[in-house]
Amino acid sequence: MSSPVWMTPEFREKLPGLLHQGVQIVLLVAFVLGGAFIIASEVLIPSSSKVALEEGDVAPRDVLAPRSLKYESDVLTQAKMDAAVAAVRPVYDPPDPSVGSEQSQLAR
Repeated sequence: MSSPVWMTPEFREKLPGLLHQGVQIVLLVAFVLGGAFIIASEVLIPSSSKVALEEGDVAPRDVLAPRSLKYESDVLTQAKMDAAVAAVRPVYDPPDPSVGSEQSQLAR
């Protein structure tokens, strides 16, 4: 009666290398399948954060922007500048005495 293959000394010497290769193959397959699942999930499974709306449609729920955006309105900026200018009291220069004498001389 012959002994099974896994009990032979030659097989026992090759066993660590075979296990190492097997682990590498399993990890590679898992990595490829995981990557394929991630890519496919973006295409096949609609994200709950994405809403398909067209112009004029009413959103079924609140839609949050993926990032913040700042917009400076030229109209509102100009209106605030005009309001600031209107809020400043006028500042007058003191009267110049030479203007009166100059006007008198020109009148003669």
